[in-house]
Amino acid sequence: MAQTKTTLYAVFKPWVRLGFRTFFRKVTVVGLDKIPTDRPVILVSNHQNAMLDPLVLCIESERQLHWLTRADIFKKPTINRLLRNLNMLPVYRERDRVEDLSGYNKVTFDVCNERLKAGAIICMFPEGTHRGKKQLVPLKKGVARLALNALESDMHHTCIVPVGLEYEDYYNYRKDLLVMVGDPIDLTPYENFAESDRPKTQTDIIRSVRLGLENVMIDIENEHVYHEATEVKPLFDKLSGSNDAVEQFRFYQKFTRALGKSQNALSEDFEKQAKEYISIKKEL
Repeated sequence: MAQTKTTLYAVFKPWVRLGFRTFFRKVTVVGLDKIPTDRPVILVSNHQNAMLDPLVLCIESERQLHWLTRADIFKKPTINRLLRNLNMLPVYRERDRVEDLSGYNKVTFDVCNERLKAGAIICMFPEGTHRGKKQLVPLKKGVARLALNALESDMHHTCIVPVGLEYEDYYNYRKDLLVMVGDPIDLTPYENFAESDRPKTQTDIIRSVRLGLENVMIDIENEHVYHEATEVKPLFDKLSGSNDAVEQFRFYQKFTRALGKSQNALSEDFEKQAKEYISIKKEL
């Protein structure tokens, strides 16, 4: 019988939740009802903080989550047993230097399929890395491989649910956190894909996942004014004219998208005014 929940996970969860309620001033969760209960679900999220991100999602989800995690932390037998008892599964990369990379990962994906069929939610960070910035890096192929593997195992109606994590500041105490669950990405159009079309199908799925994540997170693509854009966030919350976390998020998101990827008239004007604002704020 496939593992869907463990006692150890259940024991740890309330204590971790208590820690989060103490650390964060306010946690706002939007859209939990968008996670289907009647079909296989693969949950994906942006990844800003190595430790906090998976814990946030685990405590906010009513169901136990099953995480795909880098394999190198499973090396020690005691740690291996602990992690597996917390519903974590290893994913092997080339840097792990295992003899049969695809074979090892096939074992993990087969376990994922068994758990998906049993009603578990499989989770992963498709960026494949974490960084303390409000940016979405290029996604790895793992999420598409996992999705296609599920479809090939006759798990029709499988979907991918994007989740955005928006920290006010995850380094400092008593700050706000917004968790936004996006609309499920339906994989039905890919159920009958031909093997010859696998590369294109993977690319299409990754593109859909990226669009889904971009909609529920702040992605400041313009590196040139990144610092200025993050510094003026409190000002934009005031300018939004609302105390609602979601409305403030959408207002700020619209602005960061307008900045674009590279220098333009808006970003140049913004950089000048933002630096002036930051200077005055420091003086005050």
